[in-house]
Amino acid sequence: MGKHIDHIVNIGRDKDIITLELTFSVSAEVARVFSIVGDDDQWPEEFGSRILKRQPFERLIVAFPDFSRAEITLTAMEGGSEVSISQELIKSTEHRTEYTKLWSDWFEQIEKRVSL
Repeated sequence: MGKHIDHIVNIGRDKDIITLELTFSVSAEVARVFSIVGDDDQWPEEFGSRILKRQPFERLIVAFPDFSRAEITLTAMEGGSEVSISQELIKSTEHRTEYTKLWSDWFEQIEKRVSL
């Protein structure tokens, strides 16, 4: 369901800041997926997230308490949607591992919800 790509991006003196790239396929149309991810109240508490910007049915920018942020894009595809997550400013590989699990668990739950 999810695809994980590790990146370490050199950003000047912050060259050790880590990014995370994930892609999930969801068997529901973009509008239905966006109705879940675009709603602050439906995010897991573990994220502690705050949605900064919404482009309905296309994109979200989300901030996290550790000052990392994620851009989430939704794309229609045959049989459902593709959700791409690009999270940046992650401070450690341990945090990246935690975020990978959080994202994967949440999209597993979303897939179960939309396939009922």
